[in-house]
Amino acid sequence: MFNNLLSSSDAWVQMDGLATDVAASTRGDIFVAGTKRCEGGYIVYEWNQQWVEIGAGLRVAAAPDGTPWVVDNVGMRIQRRVGGRWITIQGEAQDIGVGADGTPWVIGPDAKEGGYGVHRFVSPEKGWERIDGCAGVRIAVDSTGKAWVVNSNRDVFAYNGSTFDHQGSGVLDVSAGPNGSIALACIDGSVRIRRPGAGSGWTQVRPPFGFVNIAVMSQGQILGADQSTRIYCEGVGSNAEAVQAANALAGGNPAPFGFAN
Repeated sequence: MFNNLLSSSDAWVQMDGLATDVAASTRGDIFVAGTKRCEGGYIVYEWNQQWVEIGAGLRVAAAPDGTPWVVDNVGMRIQRRVGGRWITIQGEAQDIGVGADGTPWVIGPDAKEGGYGVHRFVSPEKGWERIDGCAGVRIAVDSTGKAWVVNSNRDVFAYNGSTFDHQGSGVLDVSAGPNGSIALACIDGSVRIRRPGAGSGWTQVRPPFGFVNIAVMSQGQILGADQSTRIYCEGVGSNAEAVQAANALAGGNPAPFGFAN
């Protein structure tokens, strides 16, 4: 259930490559977990005019400064990339999100009703703090440091500093972008977006195919991967600059799609 749901026109460009997860930083870095299996899960790539292999993992996140974080399948290991090297962080996780201050939150290994426990990193000395009141399977952290969690029932919750508030239902994945942007990949194939200045209103857009993984890019465009692992980038409305940026991301081989709700 989403209140104040609006509609928009949107154009989509298919990017080169395939992805099982996507991530974007607020400064413009883009990372994906691909489809080629390896020790650790899948090969992880960074976009630099082409996809460049940088590591391995199952889930990927990006800190505001462009640092990639991954969760892999080697004991649910948590790692971040520093100076071209992957550093293992204590703890175990199944999904990860990184806040505006660089603090990671994870979906941990501890099974609970609705998924698994939510944990926030405190310090290397103190480790992880469990945040009670919600369990989940997907997590993102917004620009205010608030965690957004999707549980196994496809409900989405937002942390308010002391507990979790229910925000809606029918959600597969959540992402947080710059200036408070939130995007939800929904089971009906749509994407719900709350952008800066929209108050509590959600805008609905429809990608070519429903996304199962989603990220918000530095200019507010949506990056997503569908069930067939195809990657798409959004150009918002008739914004020519956004569409041009999406075309550039496609490596010179754009496949545009236009939809009007």
